[in-house]
Amino acid sequence: MSKRKMHAFMILCALAAILLLIAAPAHGQTPLTNADVIRKIKSDKLPAVVVVEQIKTNPGRYDVSDGVVKMLIQDGIPGEVVAAMIAANEPNKGLVQNGEDLSWADKYLKAVAGGTTKMITPKKFRLNLGKGLALASLTYGMTKVSSGYEMDGSSAEVRLKGLTELSIGIPERLAPEETIMIREATVKKDKRMAILGSGSVLTGSKAKEAVSARFTKTTSFRTSNVNMTLWKITFDSPLPAGEYFVIFGGIMAWDFAIEP
Repeated sequence: MSKRKMHAFMILCALAAILLLIAAPAHGQTPLTNADVIRKIKSDKLPAVVVVEQIKTNPGRYDVSDGVVKMLIQDGIPGEVVAAMIAANEPNKGLVQNGEDLSWADKYLKAVAGGTTKMITPKKFRLNLGKGLALASLTYGMTKVSSGYEMDGSSAEVRLKGLTELSIGIPERLAPEETIMIREATVKKDKRMAILGSGSVLTGSKAKEAVSARFTKTTSFRTSNVNMTLWKITFDSPLPAGEYFVIFGGIMAWDFAIEP
């Protein structure tokens, strides 16, 4: 392996190690607070997905009262981060019922397609921060590096035709536009990935190592409030055939497939 190639390999290994360290759970540390979260976003400039992972995997004591949640959102703290703080602080708090049985909304995503209703259960998912790093370290030229949410399996169990709407329950202090993302997933062998961002690593004997990155757009949708914490999601245009993830605040995910 040439010196330049070895240098590129070391850079990429260091990047992967930093990302893993950032997202890894801390043991024996003081619980995280609102101030810690604000510092990580505002001062440390950490990506929201990384902060969500830290909230999920570390002890925390957060003030998530109505007024504070509103101030956090107004101060520019991403909705998915605030949602993770609420989930960590109130793990067993149910949704407001308001006289209607909405107990399903704590666990399911409701899909209306082809005149029928299907309940979609949450699936296990994980954050992949460095897909492509190992390949990039061993090749010359431009190699794509991507990050995103992954699920096992090459296809969702729930398959839909003519999807017209989704219904989802979220805490009443949060707006769905701030906490929900709907992304098409790419399939590779026995896994699917909803890419959050991608970039390129340039290596070679005559080129300096360089990294360029871009963030992908979420699927466009509109929301309407049905009953306090229950929201209906409709799409600006029919979803193309493919595999899709619905991610709530980086803490819960559902999947479905759209058939041609």
